Amino acid sequence: MRRAHHLSPLWLALLAAPLFIQQAMAAPEVRLYVDGQQVATPIVLDKGTVELTHTLAKGSHQIRISDADNSCGTSFGPSESKPLPFGTAQPMDKCSKDQSFTLRVMLAGEYQFTFNPDTPSLKVLRATKKSEFKRQPPEEPCISWDGGPVTVSLKGVWPEGTRLRDAYSKQEAVVKQGKLTLTPSKESGGLLLLEPVKAAKPAPFSWDQASVYFLLTDRFHNGDPANDHSFGRQKDGQDEVATWHGGDFKGLTEKLDYIKSLGMNAIWITPMVEQVHGFIGGGEQGNFPFYAYHGYWALDFTKIDPNYGDEESLKTLVDEAHKRGMRIILDVVMNHA
Repeated sequence: MRRAHHLSPLWLALLAAPLFIQQAMAAPEVRLYVDGQQVATPIVLDKGTVELTHTLAKGSHQIRISDADNSCGTSFGPSESKPLPFGTAQPMDKCSKDQSFTLRVMLAGEYQFTFNPDTPSLKVLRATKKSEFKRQPPEEPCISWDGGPVTVSLKGVWPEGTRLRDAYSKQEAVVKQGKLTLTPSKESGGLLLLEPVKAAKPAPFSWDQASVYFLLTDRFHNGDPANDHSFGRQKDGQDEVATWHGGDFKGLTEKLDYIKSLGMNAIWITPMVEQVHGFIGGGEQGNFPFYAYHGYWALDFTKIDPNYGDEESLKTLVDEAHKRGMRIILDVVMNHA
């Protein structure tokens, strides 16, 4: 006959304790900091994307999100101090202790901050919610948006010729005669939120992991047929196995966009120096003319072979390649000439 085992109330309390402890642990709270001051509304990190509205004065403001202790894991900001543009979610570092976004406000009022702790990221826009009047507004007709273009006067705000972007619609326009015209997005209710568009600086070229396209200049593309017969070089009128085909710097320049479309950012060309003028007999029987179209029979290392072009066409090739973020590699053979 087995004896039943009963747990005492003390043991039951001890076994249940972890459950109660886990339930009692609340999700961490953080707050929006503006110029070092906490915004009263708390943000609970287990509720996903959070939106809150705060009033900002005209000027530049330092923005970050953190708990009271500025703890790693609950201290959100940029990895380095940087501007906070309107309308674009900016990535944030969870352990940003001393860095803040700089938000430039041109018009005082309420601004809406959208914080996503999962990404994490932060986006800001001017709040478009209707305000409740505490006093009777003046007897003036309200301006209503008809859904069409809006012209705003920017004299004294941005200089003539400044390119501006609307943070809501992402449209861009240039200030002309102190004015700018854009069609607002439907979601904005006719409001334009403008910020200057800074010219994007191209990333510096790096040879690390460069994609290099190798080619024989003469056999690639003929851009200038007038230089095909330098020094009396001729076709053989047969298979043209080893005669000059006419490829040159001008032809290569015409094909830069094509080469870039292949994912290449560097072009390696065969030696460009002046080659021997004549030919040797090609093949086992020596029965066809074999010219130095390949560039490996140098005659004068101080000159460019005219079949490829001249210094000006080479300069144009290099300049146009650089405009596209590409580089030109010159093949040089010094051990035989």
